[in-house]
Amino acid sequence: MYAPEGALIGVFVGNTIDPRAAPPPVDYTAGGQEQEILRPLLQQPFLVGSGSTADSKFRTFVVPERATRLFLGVNTFTTGNNSGAFTASISVVPIPTLPGNPLAAPGISQLVLAGQPAGATFHSDGAPLNSPPQVSIP
Repeated sequence: MYAPEGALIGVFVGNTIDPRAAPPPVDYTAGGQEQEILRPLLQQPFLVGSGSTADSKFRTFVVPERATRLFLGVNTFTTGNNSGAFTASISVVPIPTLPGNPLAAPGISQLVLAGQPAGATFHSDGAPLNSPPQVSIP
């Protein structure tokens, strides 16, 4: 996982942890930090950060199927140098719907991942984080 040094990170896990089921890496060093709705895979670390985007929109994290626990930690190699703490408020809310017209296409969207299942990868990009937005056409 790639994220700002010292950022708050989360990971959802199930009742057991499968070391062979490593999800694809994700990159939150640039545009990924501004995603309003994140759909991490089971056992895939994701950026919590401050819990909101740069334009102060609350970030929503969709809990993956079979998740039973959430772990929070700090993205750093030397935790012994850290001090202080994060306070996190957790609540269950409906998944917000984002406006569909005009459609916002984030710069991190990888067209090759269109319609691909969660966990699919292309180079260093992975679905669903880098999947382009989808619009159903009647």
